[in-house]
Amino acid sequence: MKCLLATILALHSAAVAAQGKCDHYLDQDCVDAFGSVSFEFQPLFSSAPRFAYGFRVYFEGEISSTLVGHPLNYRGDTNEAKMWLEYANETLNIDTSANRTTHFATLLTNATGTVSGGSNGCEGLLGADCVNNLKDVLKWAVVLSPDYQRNVFDNNVGKFQTTPLTNLSCPAGIFDHYQSMLNRGVVDEYPYDIYMWLKAQPPKPSGNASYPWTTDLMYHSAEEYMAWAAIGIIARYPNYTPRNYDDIQLELVCLRPTAVEGSGDRIDTSKVTIVPSAAGPTSTGGSQPDGADNLRKVNSLLLVVLAIIGGAFRLV
Repeated sequence: MKCLLATILALHSAAVAAQGKCDHYLDQDCVDAFGSVSFEFQPLFSSAPRFAYGFRVYFEGEISSTLVGHPLNYRGDTNEAKMWLEYANETLNIDTSANRTTHFATLLTNATGTVSGGSNGCEGLLGADCVNNLKDVLKWAVVLSPDYQRNVFDNNVGKFQTTPLTNLSCPAGIFDHYQSMLNRGVVDEYPYDIYMWLKAQPPKPSGNASYPWTTDLMYHSAEEYMAWAAIGIIARYPNYTPRNYDDIQLELVCLRPTAVEGSGDRIDTSKVTIVPSAAGPTSTGGSQPDGADNLRKVNSLLLVVLAIIGGAFRLV
C-alpha cells in the first residue's frame, strides 16, 4: 500500500512539475495550459487513472511553416495539444483470457457548460441527453467495426465528420476535433500469438507532458483555445464480432485546461471568453423509462448506420 501511495504521489508530482513555466519554445517538458482528472475504470484499473490534457503556445515564427498540416496562408499562434493517461503500473489488471482491447480517444468541444456532475464531469459540460446519446453512438461505432479492429473509433468517427450526426442534443460539430490517442489499443487483453495478424502488445506506459500519448497542432489563438474543453473517451470491447452493445464498457471524462503559472506572456486570460455554442447543454433530467432508453439506443444505431453509408438524414 505504501509503495502504491508513493507511486501515485510521484505521478502527481510529475504532473505538477510538467506545468512549470516554459522558458523556451523548444522546451518539450512543460505546457502553458494544463488540466487533469481521475476517473474509475474497473476491472482494468484497480485504482483510478488520470486523463491529462495541456497545450503549448508557439508564437508566429517559432514553428516552421513547412510543418506537415500547417495551413500555408495561416499567420498567428500555433498550439500543440498534448494528451495522455497517467496510472501506476501495479494498478493495471490485465486478463489475457478476456480477449478484449481497450482504446482511448479524445474530442475537443466549444461547449459552454461547467465541468461537473455525472459521467466524470461531462453531464455538467454537455448535458445528460448529449452524454447518453454520445455514449450510444460511440458504442454502436464499436459494434459495427470489423473483427480485431484496434482503432474501432477511427473506423467510423471520420464518417461522423463528413455526415454530421443530428439530434444528439450536443454542441454543433461535436466530432470536428477528434483525436485518436494511439494507433493501437492502450491495453491488449489476449494471448500474444492468438491472432497471427494482431500480436498482443505491452500496455502503453503512463504518460506525461514530455511523453504524451498523442499531440496535435491547432491553428487558433491561445485565448480561443483556452475556451475549449476536452472529452476523453475510453472503451474496452471484445476483439471478435459480432459484438453486442452491452459487451462494451465505455466512459467519458471531461475537463477544461487552466493557464499555468508563468504563461502570462503567451495566454492573456482576460481575453478568454466562452461563447455560447449552437447547442448548449440540455437534459430531460433524471433517469428515463426503459422504453425511452431503448428508443434512444435504436435511434442512435440508425444514426450511425446512416452515417456509415453516407446518407443525409435527420431523425425527427
